[in-house]
Amino acid sequence: MAYVQSVKDGQLVDTTASATSDSTAKTKGGNTLGQQDFLELLVAEMQYQDPLEPQSNTDYIAQLATFTQVQDIEEMQSVVENMRGSNLIGKYVILNVTSKATGNTNVVAGYVDYVTYENGNTYLSVNNGLYSLDDLDTVTTKDYQEMAVLVTEFSQMIADLPDAENVTLVNEEAIKEARTLYDSMTKDQKGYVDPADVKKLEAAEERIKEIKGSTD
Repeated sequence: MAYVQSVKDGQLVDTTASATSDSTAKTKGGNTLGQQDFLELLVAEMQYQDPLEPQSNTDYIAQLATFTQVQDIEEMQSVVENMRGSNLIGKYVILNVTSKATGNTNVVAGYVDYVTYENGNTYLSVNNGLYSLDDLDTVTTKDYQEMAVLVTEFSQMIADLPDAENVTLVNEEAIKEARTLYDSMTKDQKGYVDPADVKKLEAAEERIKEIKGSTD
């Protein structure tokens, strides 16, 4: 297909620069053309086509149909993302948030209070902060979260205890509290406990028995 080029004062006019400039101006600030941009390009194509070899209407319809399909896909993706965000309200999530200033990634965990949308992006409100849906790492259940809290608390209690050889009667109450917490867990919850923590607790309990036995 041929196109007609403008002629001024007997010279061919180079319209490439102006067309490129117009295109750049329209796409500046974004990587995609909008519907208005596409229609303007389509009109320009029709305006400057060779009248002796015009492009068929079928070609124009095909271009418009393709553009419409792309728009529909983008809109569908937006709807799916919005639905995904809405379904997270009230759920416990874990986010990996990377700081733009330092580049460090921090873990944010908590319940999603609400979801908001801005400039086509979805943000989750967690612990009074807004985080991008793209930062989402894990969605957990309430039961899993309760387990995680118990196991973490037990692990910290064991970490605060001295090794068995250094245990004294001063540690007896802390040892009893750790045992009470462990015994309160369900079988499934105990499955997440580090076996090394259980062994340290048992060793500390044995040491308390030895100390008490030697003082009786």
